[in-house]
Amino acid sequence: MDIRIKTIEDIYVIEISGRMDTINSRNIEPKLDGFLEEFKPKVVIDLSEVDYISSVGLRVLLSALKKQIKNQGILRIASLQPFVREVFTVTQFDKITFNGQMYLYIMLITKFLYSQMQRTALDYQI
Repeated sequence: MDIRIKTIEDIYVIEISGRMDTINSRNIEPKLDGFLEEFKPKVVIDLSEVDYISSVGLRVLLSALKKQIKNQGILRIASLQPFVREVFTVTQFDKITFNGQMYLYIMLITKFLYSQMQRTALDYQI
């Protein structure tokens, strides 16, 4: 499991790769929490390289979403693989609302847009 963060102007793109199963998700959570402790107004979590997600992985993402809402930031989840998208749909994780407003938006980034983002990004590891 690997986490990389790229900045594109004022957007932080968090790329997660591997399986978000029980063990790996518990390793990801403190890294995400630590990163989101300092206010980040716009965050995209890219799951294009995640081929499996468990309920613990969903909880980690929900925790990140709650932290962003508390800090009045934005969180988007991008590029779900078919199995992961199915888990989001079956669990209705793609329809999460707080106080009657939908906060979690699942978006697809086209290969062209993503390649443009990668070209202009500054990479670093957490």
